[in-house]
Amino acid sequence: MGSFGGPGGAVGGAAIGTAMMEQGAHAEIEAKVDALTSGDVAALIAQDRSGFDAVIDGIYRVLWLLGIGMALWFVLPWIWAKSHVKKAVAKHINGHGK
Repeated sequence: MGSFGGPGGAVGGAAIGTAMMEQGAHAEIEAKVDALTSGDVAALIAQDRSGFDAVIDGIYRVLWLLGIGMALWFVLPWIWAKSHVKKAVAKHINGHGK
């Protein structure tokens, strides 16, 4: 299946795509120049983060969530057991446990 406009449509689409790519590249370059002139280094660093950095950040987030989950896994049973034992002891001392 060819393009809708034939060869002319394909050429026109390629020209429009190239112009849009160049326009996007110019906008990115302008943003970097603006950040450099205003001294906004944090913005430049945020723009230049690689995919590897994003993966590492995701791994750290997962590890934090797992750590919080593990802490809850150990702490919540202690809290439950403490209250349960207090109730059982109070019940036995008051004579209701017989």
